[in-house]
Amino acid sequence: MAVEHLLQQGHRQIAFIGGPTTPGPRPIQTIYTIERRAASYRTALLNAGIPVDYSLTAACTLSTKDVNL
Repeated sequence: MAVEHLLQQGHRQIAFIGGPTTPGPRPIQTIYTIERRAASYRTALLNAGIPVDYSLTAACTLSTKDVNL
């Protein structure tokens, strides 16, 4: 819903930041709920006719030690 909202506002470059991924050319989120969010992100873009730009996706460790406060 968030991606669809941003698309309706005219945005065309929308990033996705998720949790840890498996290594490889097309990383897969290792946490099921984050993978479902990533899949919905990709689906919303593709439904709008926008190719998925994997340079706009990033993974993180979900650890508080990686947060700069």
